[in-house]
Amino acid sequence: MKKGLEKVIVEGKELYFFYLGASDYFKPVYRVFVSKNLLKFDDKGAYVEFPFKGCELVKKDNYNLILKQGDKNCFIFEIESGFRGTAEIEEIDAYHHEYTTYKYDIYKSERGSTGVSKGVIMLTDSDKVKIKWKRDGRLYGKPAKGMTILHLNGDIEEIDRVESIDEIAKELE
Repeated sequence: MKKGLEKVIVEGKELYFFYLGASDYFKPVYRVFVSKNLLKFDDKGAYVEFPFKGCELVKKDNYNLILKQGDKNCFIFEIESGFRGTAEIEEIDAYHHEYTTYKYDIYKSERGSTGVSKGVIMLTDSDKVKIKWKRDGRLYGKPAKGMTILHLNGDIEEIDRVESIDEIAKELE
């Protein structure tokens, strides 16, 4: 997932950041400031690409996060709700590694009446993360629940309508 960055100059210092989430009236839930040595540039400007290896995520207050160099991995996951529905991230598994998460809502309208999706930014030592999710509302053929595995190399494995891969694999033996 590529996140384009905005730039602001305050007291002569260039600060790069992006927003995560959207609450009522589309107010961002988090603003993530990014250290200059983590930036990449293309013809559209500065950006960061997730999953990100070799970083640290620090919460400064209820609104501001700082992404800087470190020794952990950062993942972002978002699940879209159905029309006039909600989405939920039910469970996160970092494969026996500790992790820190910051969840956020993504309103599709000013008050969320046309749907509220969910997102999470997470920091862990693991090189992959398993996320179980569900959603409701008018799905128009999209699955109501599923599991997504995010890999540090950018690969994404997804399976819907399954509670546990391990149980199915065991039955197939």
